[in-house]
Amino acid sequence: MNRLSIFVFALGCTSLLGCGSESEKETGTNSTLVGDDVGLSPQAGDWQMTTAAWVNDDCNFGAALAPPSSVTFADITDTTFSPTMYDSKGMQIGETRVECTYGGDNAYNCTGFGQTLVFTDNGVLDMIGTDTITMNSETSVTGAAILTADCTGTDCGMMAATTNSGSFPCTSGLDWTAAAP
Repeated sequence: MNRLSIFVFALGCTSLLGCGSESEKETGTNSTLVGDDVGLSPQAGDWQMTTAAWVNDDCNFGAALAPPSSVTFADITDTTFSPTMYDSKGMQIGETRVECTYGGDNAYNCTGFGQTLVFTDNGVLDMIGTDTITMNSETSVTGAAILTADCTGTDCGMMAATTNSGSFPCTSGLDWTAAAP
């Protein structure tokens, strides 16, 4: 359960993103210019989750996993950044680097989240995720993550019985908000 919780936290963390820009140096604000569209960028550093809820939870993650409790925004450029999510014990969620790219209207599209969890000798759960993060202000974001889980091994039938869909692959969403300190 701890490994699955870590994965779910990681995916949720992918949803929190931020970008810095040259215009920040000129105007004193965190904004990113893409074409004619100026988007907000988050402050670099550690942010706290203010809300997090499972939605359309076919994988039944809500019964077994706590949502992420914090996210760190780093590697901020004019149009990209990398978020890393953490659970309430400070453990990183996800094994792969997540990258978010500015898509317009203060929204960033995030890819790259991955987590593999070995539950039994014959049951391995692989999870991948995408996230859309919208900047509400320089210190406030809203995220919507989609997690897809699939299973390999002879114990997958037993593991699928714990999902709301009863089978793999399954998909669950995590809606969240976060704020800078």
